[in-house]
Amino acid sequence: MVNYFRWLIQDQVIYYRIIGEVSSDDIYPVDAYMNARMDESPADKVHLVIDSTLMTVLPNVPTTMRLTYLRHPKLGTVVTNERSPVESFIFNTIGKVFKLSYRFVKNWDDALRFLRENDDTLPPMDVLHQRLQLVQQETLQEHQHN
Repeated sequence: MVNYFRWLIQDQVIYYRIIGEVSSDDIYPVDAYMNARMDESPADKVHLVIDSTLMTVLPNVPTTMRLTYLRHPKLGTVVTNERSPVESFIFNTIGKVFKLSYRFVKNWDDALRFLRENDDTLPPMDVLHQRLQLVQQETLQEHQHN
């Protein structure tokens, strides 16, 4: 698995792209990274945009339940792209267990709109769109060069 992290909006929104198969060993560096960014952020809430478009195998439920960042007091809204009804069911259940503000979205416009609805301190939609396009391009280019 390859992970790419970028601040979509500095100290407020993390963009996390997952490429490939996720194993149980892969979650520990992700968990450490997420916790560190939330600890360092001066913001009250840090939101998360997870792009799993290129993920080939998702982590199992017991592995996902070990992610401590999902319990971090600064974790805000989490959005990710919808891939299948089974994934939606599994991760919606996990979201309920962790009492997350969590949503699967059909497109990135819905993701950004949901973020803005949950945090009016975020920049306007056009800025969010520009930043999202930029970080998506950056992470794809970085992946192609590795």
